[in-house]
Amino acid sequence: MSNTFSKILSIFMAVLFVITATLGFLFYYKIVPLNPKLPSEIPDGTLNAPSDLNPDYILYDTDGETVIGTVDLMKYVNWILMYTVILLVAVVFVSFVVNPILKVISNPKAVLRSVISIIVLAIVLGVSYSLAVSEPIALIGEVVTDELTLKLSGASLYGSYILTALIILSIIVLETKKLLKL
Repeated sequence: MSNTFSKILSIFMAVLFVITATLGFLFYYKIVPLNPKLPSEIPDGTLNAPSDLNPDYILYDTDGETVIGTVDLMKYVNWILMYTVILLVAVVFVSFVVNPILKVISNPKAVLRSVISIIVLAIVLGVSYSLAVSEPIALIGEVVTDELTLKLSGASLYGSYILTALIILSIIVLETKKLLKL
């Protein structure tokens, strides 16, 4: 099961890489379709580009003076941003939904460690939230009185302190254990 999923994931990642590299190449080298200007849209009697167009994306005729069209890069920027969002959603889905389900199926004992980690994290979050205060604080020029913002800010600070202490404690315990085994 895991080997088949690994092969499928490798093929999927290769396809995504090819699509991403192609989009990046097309965008970087501005190989995009033209928006041809009709003769009625080009101002009469002017040899220069219309002032409302970005000069980097104006295409000229072979004489170098007559505007024949523009390159609409913003359309492609929007496509690339949408593609980025789709990739992000796919990665989050595979990381947080598909991968844990496959791990549970392949190794049920690992679920216990994951559940213990989630419980410890929930305890740390609960303790840090209960330690946080929601009293108004005076900053330079203004007073912050929003209780939820103050409570969450304090909780994140206390959570950082608790997790840092747990990390330092685990380093000390593991290094001491390693020294005693020698």
